[in-house]
Amino acid sequence: MEDVKKIKKVHLIGIGGIGISALARLFLQKGVQVSGSDATKSEITDEIAKLGVKVFIGHKKENVPTDVDIVVFSPAILSDNSEFLTAQKIGAILKNYPEMLGILMDDYFGIAISGTNGKTTTTSLIGLMLESAGMDPSVIVGGRVRIWDGNFRSGKNKYFVAEACEYRRHMLNLNPKAIILTNIEEDHLDYYKDLQDIKSAFSDYIKKLKSNNLLIYNADDKNILDILKNSQAKKISYGTKSPADLTAQNIKKEIGAQKFNLVWQGKNLGELKIFVPGDFNIYNFLAASALSLSLGADIGSIKKVCKKFHGTWRRFEKVGEFKDRPIISDYAHHPTAVQKTIEAAKEFYPHTYQQKKLTKDFHKHPTTQMKKNGDVDVGVGVYSPSKVLVVFQPHQQNRTRMLFDDFVKSFQGADGLILSEIYQVEGREEEKEKISSKDLLKAIKKTSLRLRPKNLFYAKNKEEALKILKRNVLNYDAVIVMGAGDIYQIANKL
Repeated sequence: MEDVKKIKKVHLIGIGGIGISALARLFLQKGVQVSGSDATKSEITDEIAKLGVKVFIGHKKENVPTDVDIVVFSPAILSDNSEFLTAQKIGAILKNYPEMLGILMDDYFGIAISGTNGKTTTTSLIGLMLESAGMDPSVIVGGRVRIWDGNFRSGKNKYFVAEACEYRRHMLNLNPKAIILTNIEEDHLDYYKDLQDIKSAFSDYIKKLKSNNLLIYNADDKNILDILKNSQAKKISYGTKSPADLTAQNIKKEIGAQKFNLVWQGKNLGELKIFVPGDFNIYNFLAASALSLSLGADIGSIKKVCKKFHGTWRRFEKVGEFKDRPIISDYAHHPTAVQKTIEAAKEFYPHTYQQKKLTKDFHKHPTTQMKKNGDVDVGVGVYSPSKVLVVFQPHQQNRTRMLFDDFVKSFQGADGLILSEIYQVEGREEEKEKISSKDLLKAIKKTSLRLRPKNLFYAKNKEEALKILKRNVLNYDAVIVMGAGDIYQIANKL
């Protein structure tokens, strides 16, 4: 039953997951009868149920229709799951999410976005740019895109855009016509042996491309450069430092925006202004633009997207304000992403205006005093560098243990830090010596030059993290709530 056109009824185990829920939307668009289950009720399960999907909370063998054509399950589902076992017993075809995505993509010009960081934003941007250029793509993205009101866009053209995750070599289930490689770093070390093993997996992945296919890659990433020789595809590069087919030049940072000139194969296409922070987002825009230009999109369609794009769900998403402080929700769960997100907040919210009390010392030596504080004189008051409070929930025991030293360094730019206890990932924890967020906090206290004990907090869960945040928020100018688990819920509550 690998012919998608023959599927009349599908059951999805783990339908609350961002990828599986997108498949539910896709199958509904194709007129397929969809049911599904998840361990817990969530915003996503509620949304899917409103679309007409029969959603079960809790996994039971009775949930699986006896006449189902195919059962698709999340990679987080274990082989002893009652619905998985029932599907086997009744002889239903079983496919995990990456396998099903590969089957669906085979009928299209598949465009797969891969790499350690930046996949969701780059996927969203590619979908929006192709849409803007009139190419009408189908898109599955690992986050909600406001303009599509969800994580799936149904298109009628040949293009199918989707994220391809490297965990357990899942991307090898896909046979795309174009691959975008954002960057390669150490991650998922509960599965991969080391960085070399990760590079080997990506090498096998890009070998799948044929000579008339496209490989869009980050020319500033050394680990990507190390494996390029293994692909026969047409290569298109992008970057800000190395010579590349597409470059961002004359980068300028502003409060709430960034500007740069887009130079394509030596030709200046003009200035782009984007309204998301951080160098990493410049790279995301370059990756999406390189793919779009390679497929024939015009610069006008790219500029239209730049004007209206303000990020995706949990990717530096401003969810609101609390006591006049902006609350940012972000999915960052890798040390590099954590560090870059904190830096981005400093860029986007660089200063806070404060009235200075004209004390005797300040009045006599204002310049010296302001230099000590990093202040900028504006007459009756000064602008002081903003103070950012970070709330972080580490994701997975193994990742925290294997990247421990990198995590300790990643918070050096924060002014305050609340560490919630590590989010346990079902089906991905090994029986090893347990590690806690308390261990991270202890190491940060020893090494941080910026964070002081009074600005460091441990929370046993997200509820306690919220209480600590509320007590301390007035000491800071902006709040970032970060993590790939359920910590985002406290940002929404605020």
